Amino acid sequence: MHIKFLFVLFQLAGVLSRPDGAPSAACGNMMPQHGTTAQNNANSPYSVAADKGAVTSDETVTVTVSGNTGTTQFKGILLQARIGAETTPSGTWTLFDSANYHTTCYNSQALTHSNGNNKNLPVRFKWIPPPVTANTTYVVYMTIVQVKTTYYVKLFSGNIAVSPVPATSTTLPTAVTTPPAMPMTTNNAGMTTTNAAMATASTGMTTTMAGMTTTNPTMTTTKATMSTMKESMTTTTQKMQTTSAAPSVGISALVCMISIMFGVFFVLRGGHFGY
Repeated sequence: MHIKFLFVLFQLAGVLSRPDGAPSAACGNMMPQHGTTAQNNANSPYSVAADKGAVTSDETVTVTVSGNTGTTQFKGILLQARIGAETTPSGTWTLFDSANYHTTCYNSQALTHSNGNNKNLPVRFKWIPPPVTANTTYVVYMTIVQVKTTYYVKLFSGNIAVSPVPATSTTLPTAVTTPPAMPMTTNNAGMTTTNAAMATASTGMTTTMAGMTTTNPTMTTTKATMSTMKESMTTTTQKMQTTSAAPSVGISALVCMISIMFGVFFVLRGGHFGY
């Protein structure tokens, strides 16, 4: 009789207490299976909230569990993120305190406690949404145990809208075609030769102009001398007309004067006639 009584007490303790976390049977309905009725959520001193209402699927969401004034501790917890009223959790959780918490349910898509110790509030966790191909709304659900017989099932946060990660556009560089180079080497060489010839011709022209400049003063001097000689001849002719008594002497003097004039002119022209 006593043995049967102890066996019943052992089985009851296993039902009422889950110090190592929520059992796998709780992954669907989130019931702690403590053998008692859950409290009314409207009277819950606990709350769960997400720090973001909209994210892309490559971002993380901070989930905070807190208590009302005077409620600072709890013993056990089960957290899941679900699409609407679905019974299957989604996404994964990041642990900050592996001594008191661990992941559970399917592919670590839920978070639960690791021991029956009292845990302080507030406490925060990181939820990572799954990849999505269209906008999807998630809600974080929480079952929390205050003591073995006092617990609240499926308290929930506000909506979390998860959108796909924007596709990265790749802009291809525009190809630039360089036209073939024109064969300018030969033409440039020809132009260089022409320029040299023009420079030589210009030098010749400069030399010619300098010679002309030098000749001009000489011609000017010659013209001045000829003008003087013409005046002298005019004076001599007048004298010859006046001196009729000695015509022979006058003619001889005129011839002599003309010879002298031509001689002077010949010397001034450089020893030869012509232009």
